[in-house]
Amino acid sequence: MISTLQQFKKLFDPKLESFYNKQIQKVSKINLVSQNLLEEIKQISLSGGKRFRPALVYFSYLLSGREAEEEIFQLGVSLEIYHTFCLIHDDIIDEATQRRGYPTLEVSYRNIFKKQIADEVKQKHLALSAAILGGD
Repeated sequence: MISTLQQFKKLFDPKLESFYNKQIQKVSKINLVSQNLLEEIKQISLSGGKRFRPALVYFSYLLSGREAEEEIFQLGVSLEIYHTFCLIHDDIIDEATQRRGYPTLEVSYRNIFKKQIADEVKQKHLALSAAILGGD
């Protein structure tokens, strides 16, 4: 089972990364702050995880007798992105500082705001707000 999930992850992760890259490219032409947010979310999403949810969708689809199509991967990408947003909110609730060995979204933004704003209370509020919006 583990090797099957690892094989699926190798097949799936490039599709997930491609989705993020396309969205980052689009938003980079509009707003650099949003681009940064998407880059942070991409890192959280791609920094680990077993991809169990999209694998269940994929293998259930195959069990129905159909062959793999790009649309089934798109559904898996949607599930994985939703799961990432839930993890961002979970980190806020748990007051976590790391997720899979990387700073949480709130911590990343707190580090950004430390360079721009002297007031620590304001830094924390803005970082928390950014993380909530990122999870939303």
